[in-house]
Amino acid sequence: MSLQSSKSKEVFHRFDGILWENPVLALGLGVPFAVIATTSMKNAAVLSAAMVCTAVPVFLVASLLARYIPQWLRAVVYALVGAIVLIPLRSVLVSFSPAVFDSLGVYFSLMALNPAVMIPALSHRITGGKPRFALLNALCYSLGFALVLFGIALIREPIGSGSLWGRPLDIPFQLSPIQYSFGGFILLGYFAAAYQLLEHLFVSLAKKKARNAKKFRPDREKASKSGWRSKKEKLALAETGEKEQSSGENGHNVSERSNKDGLNQ
Repeated sequence: MSLQSSKSKEVFHRFDGILWENPVLALGLGVPFAVIATTSMKNAAVLSAAMVCTAVPVFLVASLLARYIPQWLRAVVYALVGAIVLIPLRSVLVSFSPAVFDSLGVYFSLMALNPAVMIPALSHRITGGKPRFALLNALCYSLGFALVLFGIALIREPIGSGSLWGRPLDIPFQLSPIQYSFGGFILLGYFAAAYQLLEHLFVSLAKKKARNAKKFRPDREKASKSGWRSKKEKLALAETGEKEQSSGENGHNVSERSNKDGLNQ
């Protein structure tokens, strides 16, 4: 593998969590929040805010202090950090939309134990690097989590409640059962299937590109070698030409000297 391809792959995997290795669709984390609590766009917005506000400090704590915390105590510490952050966040969000917590119920508080935060935080591959990489991973996982929640809520709220962000819509039909848990499971299944299809297509294209690159590599090597040989042959011909020219000039000088000597005699 070339240095450029390895660098591009490393940069690509720095953004794990948005689409590639999505915490909900690929890793199966945070499924209860995506299934039960996504009955409205406001619920999705509140849970997304809770996700980013818990993931960022938890990932940073895991990156900076995990080596000083015993392994059996890390999950407890991370849960406490998440709970401490959720307390002021709830006070802020209540001032904007008090009724949203009635529909969320206990799920806002459970965000302190969200597996989409806790399990990646316990992974050294995600938080064991430098703090800036832990911060980037926290933002990527939060964005991937929010994309799934908003995608499901964007379907469930208009079809199930006939509204969007709490505002009524003129929809010719409604399917209120989609607001129940089984409706969320069905939509999540469709989202996961679409994600698997896109992942399969992406991997197939990547393999095809790698095969094509491997196929044309010998031709490029032959061309480069032939070009190197032609350059070498040109240099050799130039050197022989210079030698012949110098030898001709030397012979001409010798003949002129002999003629001058003959005249002098």
